[in-house]
Amino acid sequence: MHTMTSLSRKTCRLLGCCHLLKRENNVTHNSHLSFTQRRLWHERWGEVKEEQVSQKSPPNDNLLLQLLNLNKQMVNNKDPFYVMDHFMNNILYEDENMVAFNKPIGLPLTYNPPKSMKNSDLTEPVVNLDGLLPELAKRLFCSKLYVSLPVDRMCSGVIILTKSEKYNQYLRKRFFSLKVTDQLPYQHWDVLCVEIPDKLPKEKEILYYSKEKYKDIYLPQTVFCKPSKNERKKGQVYSTTLCGEVIGRNKEKGARSSHVRISVTSATNHVIPAYLSERYAPVLGDQEYFWRAVSVGGQNVTILKQIPAAGIPRPQELSKGILQNLEIKQGHVQNLPPFLHRSAVDIVHLKKTKKEQFTIQAPLPDFFLVTKYRLLKDEQSKAEFSEKFSYVGRKGGPSKEERKSDKVNLEGWQSNLTEQDEKILE
Repeated sequence: MHTMTSLSRKTCRLLGCCHLLKRENNVTHNSHLSFTQRRLWHERWGEVKEEQVSQKSPPNDNLLLQLLNLNKQMVNNKDPFYVMDHFMNNILYEDENMVAFNKPIGLPLTYNPPKSMKNSDLTEPVVNLDGLLPELAKRLFCSKLYVSLPVDRMCSGVIILTKSEKYNQYLRKRFFSLKVTDQLPYQHWDVLCVEIPDKLPKEKEILYYSKEKYKDIYLPQTVFCKPSKNERKKGQVYSTTLCGEVIGRNKEKGARSSHVRISVTSATNHVIPAYLSERYAPVLGDQEYFWRAVSVGGQNVTILKQIPAAGIPRPQELSKGILQNLEIKQGHVQNLPPFLHRSAVDIVHLKKTKKEQFTIQAPLPDFFLVTKYRLLKDEQSKAEFSEKFSYVGRKGGPSKEERKSDKVNLEGWQSNLTEQDEKILE
């Protein structure tokens, strides 16, 4: 019997212990009896307990959950080959100085277990980007790689690595100058929101924010403020430049949702969900800031600036209309990642002693496309879904040519369109 442990939420999120499955030692693999698996799960205050999950769980035919499950199996696999294969097949840009990848969700950048963690609690190290850098460098025929523009673990999109320490310092200084001197939003994020945000600035707007902690359990919360000149000179607040636009929206009552593109100059991903929550449009799958937008009966009431005394409620509550469109239940919401994808990064590059500006773009992940298609139900998302998953619902599944191409990412997968999907495609 595994004992209960108590870890901070930040540590648990870093180690990914929610995804660790542990089995009783006296149970054989060939047993067909109703034995159970033990899964570590989080309580509200970061306590880790064991939950018995029946092995005979009914299969789920939801395409969205299947894609998320396949991604989770890849990043949590003990063999790093699968993540390496994903990176090498998703190179967005490469030259003699740098390389950019399309990072999957759920992959941590570093592995820093606490000193109090026993070896028996976590027998296998978590696959992380730092551990993959030496092998990536060998495959790219360079001596060493440096992370110049990282991406948070639960976000996907453009991640930039440099091949020399000198160019790493140059690129970091360039990103810092874009944030401080030029104030140009060089990072472009695609976001799926619950509700439609109010009054997104089309032109760049400077935002100031500080950090707030709650009993060292939750991650630092971003709080927007209007500081004085003295506070800004002392460096007591952070700043970023932000602008955005609504690309697609669903105005259906009870299922209002939107696809938003946000451009920022700050590398932190906390600014975007905090800002959108204060625009009454929390990020789908966000478990940190959705509580700020208070709505009663579908009407926006107020915005909470501080964490409630009872703590942050969990998980995010979705309306019946959105749950019906996604074909999931409220219990599945806690397994949804925040739908934040860094789709493009603008770079001023040195080439032959001349400055040349270009953009590195990353296509949307498959689970993002499926969710966007089911939420918005517009012509653009329908066309993207049909092009990416043209083999869905076809007898025999994908053809041999499609299996070899990048359009098919579900090897050996067989499923049919749901009734709701068939109605939209008609």
